[in-house]
Order: sequence, then C-alpha cells, then structure tokens
Amino acid sequence: MACWSRTLIRLHEHLCTDQVQPGQSLSTRTERSIQTCSIRTVSEAQAVNRCRWHKRHTTKKSWSSKEHSTSFLASVFRSYRWCFLGVCLWCEFVTVFCYFYECEASAQKGVCPDPTDFMADESLEGTSLFMHHSSLFLKLMQSEKTLMQCIIAPGYHERIFENLVQIPMDFLIASGEALHNQLKKSLSLHEHNVLLAGLRILRHLTGIQPDYANALRGLKGGPSSRIAMLASLFEATCLRGLHEFAEHVKNDPDKKTNLPRDGTVHELTSNTVTHIEHMLEYTDTAGQLLVEQEGAHVARELGAKKAMGSFLYKVLGVLGLNLELKAKGYELPALKCIFLLNNYHYIHKSLTSNDTLLSTVEEESPDVEDHYLELIAEQRRGYQKCWSKVLHHILEVNKPQMGAQTDKTRAGEKLSSRHRQAIKDKFKGFNTEFEELQLIQKHFAIPDERLRDTIREDNVDFLVPHYTMFHERYASAPFTKNPDKYLKYTPEDVERILRTSFFDMAA
Repeated sequence: MACWSRTLIRLHEHLCTDQVQPGQSLSTRTERSIQTCSIRTVSEAQAVNRCRWHKRHTTKKSWSSKEHSTSFLASVFRSYRWCFLGVCLWCEFVTVFCYFYECEASAQKGVCPDPTDFMADESLEGTSLFMHHSSLFLKLMQSEKTLMQCIIAPGYHERIFENLVQIPMDFLIASGEALHNQLKKSLSLHEHNVLLAGLRILRHLTGIQPDYANALRGLKGGPSSRIAMLASLFEATCLRGLHEFAEHVKNDPDKKTNLPRDGTVHELTSNTVTHIEHMLEYTDTAGQLLVEQEGAHVARELGAKKAMGSFLYKVLGVLGLNLELKAKGYELPALKCIFLLNNYHYIHKSLTSNDTLLSTVEEESPDVEDHYLELIAEQRRGYQKCWSKVLHHILEVNKPQMGAQTDKTRAGEKLSSRHRQAIKDKFKGFNTEFEELQLIQKHFAIPDERLRDTIREDNVDFLVPHYTMFHERYASAPFTKNPDKYLKYTPEDVERILRTSFFDMAA
C-alpha cells in the first residue's frame, strides 16, 4: 500500500506538470509518465500494467477531441491534488500502523522484537536493530508477495520478486555477519556477557527462519538458505561460547590479590550465578545446541531443559572447585571457612530463590539443594574450631584437681600459690585470646544478615555456657588482690560482644 501511494504521487506530479503534445494520446502520455518514475516495487509494476491495458483498449481518436479530455483531467488533478495527497498519506499511515500492530502482537510470541527496544542496553551493539530489521523485511516481503499475486501474471512472479528482495537481503545478511564477527571477537576477549546477545539473535533467527523459507520459496539462487546459513554461524559460535564460559569459571586464576580480604562473596561467584540466571531465558535455544552436539542417539532421550540443567550443574561444580583452590590463599583457617561459607550460602540462596534455576539444575541433580546445605554445615563446623584456643583456657576436662581445690577454698581453706597462679593464667589466657579474636574477626564480612545472625548465635551457644561455668567457679575465689585485672568480662559481657562486635556490619 505504501509503495502504491508513492507511485500515485509521482504519477500525479507528471500529469499535473507535463504539457500535452499534439498527436499524443492520453494513454501514451500516461504510460510515459509512469515510465519516467523509477519502477522499484511490485506496486509500481501494477501501475505500468494498468496503463498498458488502457493503451490497448483505447480507440484512436483525433487530437482535437482528446485535447479537451486531457485538459479536463489535468484540471481535476490540480483542483483536488491536496485531497489526493491526503489519501496517499493516509495509506502510508495505515501501512505503518498495521505493521506496528502486528509487530507488537508477534512480540508477545517472541518472534518480533519490540520496536521501542532500540535504545535498551545490550552487550552486543546493534542486536535489537538487526532483529527489528529482519522482522520488518519479512513483513514487507509477505505484503509485496500477496499484492503481486493480484496484479502480476504468474509467469513473472519469481523474476520480479527476486529483483525486489535481492538488495535488501544482501544488506540484511551483511548486517548479521557483522554482528557474528563482533560476537566472535568479544568471546575471544572473554567477554562472556555477549553470549546472551548471541543466544538472543539465534532464537530470533530460528523463529523467523520458516517464514523466510515460505516467503522466498521458488526463487533462484537459494536466498532462503542464506538465513539458515547465518543461523548456523551463530549456532556454532554460541555453542563454543558456552563451553568457553565453563572453562573460564574452572580456570579463573586463584591469585591472592583477587581474594577479598574480609572473606566476602567472590566476584567470580556473583558473576557466574548472575550469568547463568540470565541464560535461563534462553534455555530452549542453548539446551537445543547442547542436545545436538551429543548426537542423534542421545538427543532422543535428552531434552533441552535436561541438557541445560546438566550444563549448569557442571558450571556450579567447577565453580566450587575453583573456590576451594582460592580459599587456600588465606592464612587464617577461620577466614578460609568464612569465605567458603559466604560463597556456598550465596549459591544456595540463589538456587532456592529462583524456582526456574533450581528446577533446571535438579534435572541433573535432584539433591543439589541438600548438597549445598551440607557444604554450608561443614564450613560452620570448621569455623567453630577457631574457638579452640579460647576454650583451652576455661575447660577443665583434664584438670579436675583445680576445681576440687576451689571447692575446698569455698569451705574455708586457703588456696595454694600454685593454684592461685593457675587461675590467673586461665583468666589471662581467656582474655588475651578472646580480645585477639575480636580484633581480627570484627573485620570479617558475612553480607547476608540472616547468615551473620546465625553464626553469631552459634558463637554464643558454643562459648558462653562454658565461660559461665568457669566464671561462676573461680570469680569468687580469693586468687588475686586485683580482680579487675583478671575478671575483665562477665558472661553477659561476652555474650554482648559476640552479638555486636564480630563481623563487619557494613559488609
């Protein structure tokens, strides 16, 4: 409709400006006017055919009778030219409106991109524009082909339609190949976020490929296969990108300079989890690539979601191995446990807060949630070992005689100097070790609030009962003339410090 309206406008300009020459018939003049306009679309070919038909059925009359008719027709065009142009503009508006209406409806099905998405942030520049152009070109081809069926003889369909689509098709394929080259270059630089753009383009090409094949059926040179070839390029590159991403997670360097000093979640963990969460949008596309690489005999039993689940479970597995290697870079065993605890908890929380991610990974490992809970519990037990030096001073498992001596003192007997010094050493050792741990671990980070409160509660339950028993037994014993020097903390003080002064609140 848009092309036909432009043809009418040019025809109107020629009819209103050309002068009639003596001996020239109206039909000849009309045909010359149309031929002056460049014939670039099927709609303009429609105007040529109609004028030729008019020429064959027009009887030859004298110039005197036709001159009056031509002058009358020209005057009508001049008088109503604004109405005529208004109709043409209305046709253009209807065409554009119909396209965007169909495009919006198709966007709901994932076939056509949203035209308003041009300015959206994208890792591969030009992705949205290419997808929009490919959908627009398909719509225009379908419209032109439908119009051609009505006005062009069947014998000329293929030749005319081939001439129409050749240049736009060359431009579209060149744009797609440029995006593909940009994708390959970015992946070679380990910019794995562009893989999402590649999967997005591949999903779009796979969706529109049947419509392109139907629209271009019967044309010489196989233009329909060019879209399939472009899709195959993206398939190969995206598949390689998936495997390179897994290798990157596995072999990320474990340099000490890359380790967070406070033991918080590593950047590799957060980036990997975020990336695989975004990949879930393309489960069908990426999963189909992984299925096809396994071969036909496996593809029948392996669905796209299961293949994607197997891949994601593999990525999480190599991530865990890399984190174990990185944790060896910490000198403090407690900080090593806090680091692994933070990272395992982050992965577990990401899995349980995203039902799609959890269900996809469970396709490969149904007990993946329990696996991470076990890893978290293991690191919590490992962290508790840091309190062994503190407990060493207040536990009396192998020293029952001191407790017995203290009981005698309560009964009125005097403590010996050796026992007084032993009690002093116990309180002094506890105070020193406790203050040292407080000074070190106040810089540890546990970013998740619930996990931080849980570890603090573990510390309270682990230490306070033992210190309470020790304090009640010796605090009232006359072992020193300076009790403030040794009895620095009450059980209540220890509990308060454990709940407030351990782990960085700003993490």
